[in-house]
Amino acid sequence: MNEALCSVGCDFPKITVLMSVYNGQAYLRQAMDSILQQTFKNFEFLIINDGSTDASREIILSYQDARIRLIDNPSNIGLTRSLNRGLQMARGKWIARQDADDLSFPERLARQIGFVQAHPECAILGAQAEVIDADGGVIRTGFSVKPTTLLGIKWSVLFGSPFVHSSVLFRKDIIREELGGYNEAFKTNQDFELWSRLLFRYIGLNLEIPLVQTRRHHRNVSGNYPVHDIGMVRERIITNMCEILCWDHIPLNWVDVWIGVNNASVVSCPMAPKEAILSFDTIYRRFLELHPQAVGNEDLRKSAALIAMTVCRYYWKRSPTVAAQMLQRSLQRHIPTVLRIAGNSLRNTICCKG
Repeated sequence: MNEALCSVGCDFPKITVLMSVYNGQAYLRQAMDSILQQTFKNFEFLIINDGSTDASREIILSYQDARIRLIDNPSNIGLTRSLNRGLQMARGKWIARQDADDLSFPERLARQIGFVQAHPECAILGAQAEVIDADGGVIRTGFSVKPTTLLGIKWSVLFGSPFVHSSVLFRKDIIREELGGYNEAFKTNQDFELWSRLLFRYIGLNLEIPLVQTRRHHRNVSGNYPVHDIGMVRERIITNMCEILCWDHIPLNWVDVWIGVNNASVVSCPMAPKEAILSFDTIYRRFLELHPQAVGNEDLRKSAALIAMTVCRYYWKRSPTVAAQMLQRSLQRHIPTVLRIAGNSLRNTICCKG
């Protein structure tokens, strides 16, 4: 283990920025620069080199910044275990996550620490993200907006992670001591599993502004999910629905459609899921029944429209009737979201052809 100890004017920095890198030389320097150039200075930069065989370690050692702490794993142990190792070694009260191929805006840490200090009830704080491609160009997908209200986040965790992993700032004591860190059974989607447990007990929020850029490229961990991992996510979604909706019997037809739509290259998806469409309506009504104050919640309406549009897009050519039904539900929930997604899809189509 190699460790360059940090000294920033105090023994315990307020924030630990936690990054794990495995053969990330292509984007590592950009990611590190985005952290080291933060306007907020009181942090340690804890980097776990997870057995890289490329130039990642040499890139890290080329920096002469005392805030950097390098921890070498003797061999590759994976992202989840590396993050837990980092949690055990972190000295900050707050942990800020950063992936080795993503970027943070210069004011990210300052804005987030300022918010949580003003809102001590908040155990985790995320932000919006711009999605960029391998060359750093912004991708206008329209699918990266995260909820900013408590009810919106509670609704969103029924379907997936309500936070961008590379954007979060969370309390170390809660995550490490109380929750035991990331569940190492999850090699992927470890953040979704952790936030699900966290949000059963504590408050989490997202800022309305983008503070990070997440990179989409062929080597991303996200999007390359084995069937076993997808099955674990399915079980986590079922658990969340049982807890949040106070149900003993979850509409599994909807869960299977949702899992299939989002992992179409790995698992099969029902071709005519009429019952699942009705189940989506039932889930929405149940949530409003338990939270009547959410009737006018913009987060809820946007998210429901986005979910319905995701299913609509998948079935557009496979089952036009199903697609039309989901489009109708999207329009009922939030017309601007539908128009935004349709507009972005049209722009992407024109760009691809032109």
